Amino acid sequence: LANFGKDSMEAKTFYEHLAWMYFHQGKFKEAIELSENALTASIKHYGAEGLGTIKNLYYLGEMYSNQGDSKKGSEYFDKFSQVLDKDQSDQHEKRGSSYMMISRSYFASGNKQKAQEAFEKAVKAAVKGFGEDSMKVGEYYDSWGLLLKDNILTALESKKALTKALNIFKKIDLKDQGRLLHLYSQLGEIAYYDDQF
Repeated sequence: LANFGKDSMEAKTFYEHLAWMYFHQGKFKEAIELSENALTASIKHYGAEGLGTIKNLYYLGEMYSNQGDSKKGSEYFDKFSQVLDKDQSDQHEKRGSSYMMISRSYFASGNKQKAQEAFEKAVKAAVKGFGEDSMKVGEYYDSWGLLLKDNILTALESKKALTKALNIFKKIDLKDQGRLLHLYSQLGEIAYYDDQF
């Protein structure tokens, strides 16, 4: 680091890799400190609202959430989402997948409302970039349906999302039989549980 400077892009990459190593070893304090350093370097190079910072914002949100501080984690997820909301580039796939990533994180932390909002933004980005009945839109509905499936209170929403994914895949004549079987299986599970209650 002495050769490059503590806020250089090389240092940022070093901080990120070392942070994840510490994180997976359960050394959360060290991981968060290094991730904060990586964010500082990102902000120096990309600006506080530059797309280059979103990865670091997301990592910090995940780290805080996984160590049990969902309030602090949500603060970083909110910043992540705000940067994406301001992005006007035509990188629809990247924006959509980023919103899906944040949707899963909000959902895991128990914030279904923000998870739903992020999911809807992901679909909007995918529709804009690929069309209403695209593979990407189908994948997002599939992912959302799976998130909702394991909760009895959201099973109906899950069924709607998975059915939407199945209909899109049928419409585009998807040849991936494994994915179609997966969706039929998930819908079958929901139907089984509906019959039980």
